[in-house]
Amino acid sequence: LGKPLRAWRVFLGLRTSWLSREAVVLGKFMGVLAGGLALTALPIFGDWMPGWIPSWAGRGLLIASVPIGLAGLYCSAMIYIATQRQLWRPARTLPRFLATTFACGPMAVAAVFALNGFSKSAALLCVFGLVVASIKLFAESKFHSDSNESNDEYDRRSKQLISHHLGETLRARIVTGWVAVAMAFLACLLCLAFPIAGGLAATLAAAALIATEYLERLLYFQGVVYDRMPGTL
Repeated sequence: LGKPLRAWRVFLGLRTSWLSREAVVLGKFMGVLAGGLALTALPIFGDWMPGWIPSWAGRGLLIASVPIGLAGLYCSAMIYIATQRQLWRPARTLPRFLATTFACGPMAVAAVFALNGFSKSAALLCVFGLVVASIKLFAESKFHSDSNESNDEYDRRSKQLISHHLGETLRARIVTGWVAVAMAFLACLLCLAFPIAGGLAATLAAAALIATEYLERLLYFQGVVYDRMPGTL
């Protein structure tokens, strides 16, 4: 960090470090995605399209970027799972990371689609993002509710920490989350009849989803509890 000339050293930890794997895989993801977008846009400038590049190359790279991106997301989650902290266990970490991706991503794409006339695709993406965001909010509400008494000591301590010391962040997360869901629902209704209005609603929904998922991730990191030696910070 802060020393770009030593970036090549990231490859030295591929065998043991999830952080190195994340850096390499997400770097490849951005490269493949940028290449796919560039090749898809080249036909707009017909004279610049080399004859030796097949017409399907851009779409092929875009499709290939999906599993590479998901692999990078898995590496990101494993950075925290590998610490073996109880509250960062796979059952709590992987669903959160995946749900954030499948809520915010489709909603952002829906906004672009709606504003460019692809109303049916935009509506479907809005529905998908709406369902994922709602399920995620319901699951978190169940965890944080007073009636949900967990048998796990770490879950109880984390819930107490969040409710007492991180209560403002939790309330902001809940409010912005349901605002985002409401905007997504409005976008679903508007996309087919009024594409421009639907696109604007989807844009607001995507912005609200990104904001609320940022707050959720703050709770995920700040709400973790673990055992320390007495007297240590």
